[in-house]
Amino acid sequence: MAFETSEAFYAGLSTFSSKVLERAKNDQESFNELYEDAIDAFRDTALDGAGDATKKGMIDTIESKESKGRGAKGLTTLYSDLASQISAVLATRNAIGQNGPPSAIYLTGNKWHPNVDVFKIEAFGMKDYNSSDVIVQYGDTYYGISLKKKPYESSHSPPLINSSFGSFLKPTELKSLLARVNDARLQFFAKIIYDACQHNTPNSPFWVQDLNDGKGGTILECRKMYDFKDGKGKNIKTGQFNIQGIQLQNGKLSTTDAKRILDISVSVYKGPDSKGNYKIVNNVKLINLKDTEHLANINPVFPLEFRTRFRDYINRKLSSRGGEISELWREFDDIMNDNTPAELGANARSVKRILADSILSRTLKLDLYKELDKFAAPKFEFFLVEGVGRATDDPKSDQFRANIGTSVVKSLKSVIATIADLCPLDQCGVEVVRVDASESKAALEYKLVITPPASTGLRQVDVLHIDLRYSGSFTSYPRFHATMTPEFMQLAKGK
Repeated sequence: MAFETSEAFYAGLSTFSSKVLERAKNDQESFNELYEDAIDAFRDTALDGAGDATKKGMIDTIESKESKGRGAKGLTTLYSDLASQISAVLATRNAIGQNGPPSAIYLTGNKWHPNVDVFKIEAFGMKDYNSSDVIVQYGDTYYGISLKKKPYESSHSPPLINSSFGSFLKPTELKSLLARVNDARLQFFAKIIYDACQHNTPNSPFWVQDLNDGKGGTILECRKMYDFKDGKGKNIKTGQFNIQGIQLQNGKLSTTDAKRILDISVSVYKGPDSKGNYKIVNNVKLINLKDTEHLANINPVFPLEFRTRFRDYINRKLSSRGGEISELWREFDDIMNDNTPAELGANARSVKRILADSILSRTLKLDLYKELDKFAAPKFEFFLVEGVGRATDDPKSDQFRANIGTSVVKSLKSVIATIADLCPLDQCGVEVVRVDASESKAALEYKLVITPPASTGLRQVDVLHIDLRYSGSFTSYPRFHATMTPEFMQLAKGK
């Protein structure tokens, strides 16, 4: 699992008085002194249910960043985490009516501490429906904190969920859609490789002008093996590609041929690691050879344009053209708008409504308290906390200067109350609507809207902003990124 260092700082800073945190917020020297104290407090007090594995992982990550010096990937990042989490801790205390350290601080990870394990809920296709990153205890009440961070109050909020499209199709009534989506993905990405490998010209995404004494050539081909030497004289092979004999049938690939093409993999040269060593990584799917990390380390003499060209080529295929979305996105979008009943009974919901309800519940955790009631859990309250702050290097003083804003805190109770107002007795319209067919990004943009019953006198409200995008492997499903809209956040204010 990845270790988020801001969570470590939140846990460590929670042990200090609000007076100490306020002083660090406004005084540069106090801010810098608090850095090591916060790490020590985290190490000494945070409770971990995985034999301290989560705590150790976070400390190792902090030390790794420290070793990179004062740059953007090193100490500057860590001091920025310190700044944003001072903001987060102070705002949390204000929201829950506390002014001092909690009696206990728990980390969450793959294994939760026995004292809070009852709060770990698996529901709605999510292993961690309770998305608390840190849990603090005051008296007999536990407060789950879902942490986000941003540098400025005006910055866009990080997504509340980052969930695979496929995970929304797991309910029995939607499983038949998985085969439909998988077939569309298979055909689409195989065709991208097929098209790219049909020509040995400068239009190919694999073309590098520097090859063949400046005459140019393709570094990755579908019909032969290409060997070259790296900067240290080692022989490197990109892989054995051979799709000769494959032909389109009515403009499409057969399923067998599509699978054959998507099975093409390459061996890439990666490194150096922290010790300066390089290594060969085998069986990297060609379709996923899109990030600069893979290509930049095959041979450093290749121009940057080449290192990003195949990624850009794929993203152009995913992007919209003339307001029309790509063939693959059309398949996903059709499912998002499928009004076919997927349930039985008088109140049967359509595919479209099931997906909308699921996105709403997963993003805002609307059913968390209902799920906890099933286990007779101790008193628990859930908060979304968005720390605001950043640190800049101050060369004159050899310290870091903090710029700390006011955090945004939303209690789950206020979110549930606002939804209840908009949707009394579940009598409302909930719909996901596409709002953008973008030519500038390989994503679809949606909004989730709630239409209250006419009897309430309330107007339609945009509740969530949603992006459906590929953010990792192209052999996986695209993912939903969702955030609350400013309109909804304003409605929930003070409830």
